[in-house]
Amino acid sequence: LFKQPTTFGAALGTNFPDALAGAAHIGARGGPLLLVLGTGALPTATAGYLNTAHPTLTGGFLYGGTAAVGDDVLGELDQALG
Repeated sequence: LFKQPTTFGAALGTNFPDALAGAAHIGARGGPLLLVLGTGALPTATAGYLNTAHPTLTGGFLYGGTAAVGDDVLGELDQALG
């Protein structure tokens, strides 16, 4: 049976090492890996996915930390979870 994910991962989409390691980590937990930009707003599709498509998501992991992905993107991810 398919189990709805409760966590997700986010990593910088323009540099692969964090996403590569993050994919293994979040994949083992049954969650999706979202690729984000280093700064700025989340794409509409990503925000929509977090906000409405999967209400079971309660938190996530940021791979690479704020050295790779800015605080503004982290805030956007938090806000999208509602």
